[in-house]
Formats: sequence, C-alpha cells, structure tokens
Amino acid sequence: MKKKIIFIVLIMYLFCNLYSPIVFAKEESEQAQTSGIFTPIISFEFTENLTDEPIYPSQTQEIEIKINFKLEMSSLAKRFFFNRRIGRFLLFGPGNILKIKGAPSSSLNISISEYPTWVSAKIIDTETFQFSFDDIYQNTESFVEKTIKLEFTVNKDVNALEKGDIEIQAEFTGRWTISGVTNTTKISITSAYVSDLLVEAESELIIPPLKNTTIPINITNYGNGDSKISIIYTNQENWTTGFDQKEFNLKVNETKQITLTINPPKDFTNQTIDFSFIPKSTAGEYEGTPVISSITFINDGSLKEEEGQEVVIVGVIILIIIILLVITFLFLGKKKQ
Repeated sequence: MKKKIIFIVLIMYLFCNLYSPIVFAKEESEQAQTSGIFTPIISFEFTENLTDEPIYPSQTQEIEIKINFKLEMSSLAKRFFFNRRIGRFLLFGPGNILKIKGAPSSSLNISISEYPTWVSAKIIDTETFQFSFDDIYQNTESFVEKTIKLEFTVNKDVNALEKGDIEIQAEFTGRWTISGVTNTTKISITSAYVSDLLVEAESELIIPPLKNTTIPINITNYGNGDSKISIIYTNQENWTTGFDQKEFNLKVNETKQITLTINPPKDFTNQTIDFSFIPKSTAGEYEGTPVISSITFINDGSLKEEEGQEVVIVGVIILIIIILLVITFLFLGKKKQ
C-alpha cells in the first residue's frame, strides 16, 4: 500500500513539474497540434540564406534549413519516462511496457506546403526526418535536429520584382500521450529585374557638315519589367548632338522611336560616336545591362563642292568684269580717234 501511495505521489509530482514548460511552449509557438499531454516543439533555422537579394530567372538556388524537434521535460521527468517501464508505457503506449530498455523511433514529415506559381521548388535528399526518442533522452537539451536542402528555381517568364513565399512544413503525427504538432516557416523571395533592350539605328551615315541631320532610333523593351531608359554619350568637340528625349519609360514589349539631331563641323572626315542606353526598373532602383550603339558619321563632301562652285562663280564674275573693262577701253579708244 505504501508503495502505491509513493507511486501516485510521484506521478502527480511529475505532471506538476511538466505543466509549466508545456504551457510556455504553447504560448510561444504558433504550431498546430493534436490533443495530448506532452507537447513537442518544432522550430526552424536558416543556416544559409540566399534570398536577401532578388533571384534571377532560371538560376537554381539551394537553401539549408535546420529543423529542430524538442520535447520539453525536466531531467527528473526524463529519467522516469525513459528509464522506467511504467514511464515508457505512459509516454509511448502499451507496446513499450514490456521493453526493458530503449525508446521507440519516430519521424517528421517534411514538405513544401505552398509556393508561388512562378517558382519550381523541391526538397532534395529526404522528405522524412527519422529519429529515435533515445537520442532526445541522451541530449541534455532534449532535442534532435536535421538539416535539409530546399532547391528552387524562378521561372524564366516571371515578371520583375514579383514577391512570394515558399512555405516549408514539418509534421509530427503524435504518439500516445505526445501530441501531434505541425509547424511551418516561410522563405520570402523576390524575382530579379532583367533588362533586354533592342536598339535599332543606322551604324553608318553619310551626312553634310554644318547642317542638322536627324536620325530616327527605335528602342524596344524585351525585358521582364517596365523600364526607365536614360541615354549617355560624349559630345565631340565642335559637334552639336542632342536627343528629343534623353529619358523615357518603356513598358514590356513596347517600342518607342526617338530622334537624334547632329550637326558636325565643316572639317570633319569620319567620326564614330558611342551612345549608351541604360535601363532601370521603374518599380525600384535596380539597374539593368546598358546597351551601346555606335554610329559612324562620314562627310559627304558637299561643303567642298559648294566651295568649288563658289570659286568657279567668282572666277566667272571676274572674267566678265575683265571682258567688260576691255570692251569699255576699246570703246573709249575709238571715240578719241
């Protein structure tokens, strides 16, 4: 009788001793659970995070995620429930009362519960976290852990700067008086801005000096996001160069024609000018890859022809003046006679 009373008191003490940390775990965790006396805790830790910066399409990423499964127990409770047959019976069920030593094994099911439509994702290596409760008992902190790898790829047709979450779920289905729990963690990702400009312009032009020449340039945005385009170039000495628009916006698959006006000096021969078209996302300060377009300008020689014509005209005028003077002198000479 005395032994029975001691046993009942011991059980009551153990339950009182366990009550406080179990309630604390419930308050601190958002994990779902099924009914049970003992509530384990599932937590996550990112050992490598590659999602701080936007992810480029078609680029495969791997992230290591550490999953921790913990059973909140005092050292006294652990000794009772793991070292005594009656303890193993109360904790793990009738199948363990006849076992002299050792605790059963169990597992967590790991899955991807949610991800954006523009992402392909999978867990590589394993989707099951198998462990032994003996490992929990031997660990002074009463937990076991496993590192898994999440592999994902942003699809190539995604829009720029899309935001979404990949949700990882770990589920423990429960065992006798140990509650089943499910917990999730979210990995936030953003798709990168990818520019792709097509610049269509003449690569070589024959133009006159000292005159304005206008050149149309077509620019098409084949990137994955709306873009703000700015133009940078070096103004050559004694050249006048300008665009009707030096900054403008282009939607995806939109084409815009801008006009370059150029006025070269009279003594130029051949001159190549580089124009840099720099795209930047309109939704953020992400700069794309500049596109450089070069145009070679060739003197058409029209100024020299005009100068030659002017010389001929002056010569003709001088010749006419000389002829008129000769005629005048001859006429005056005849009058004197």
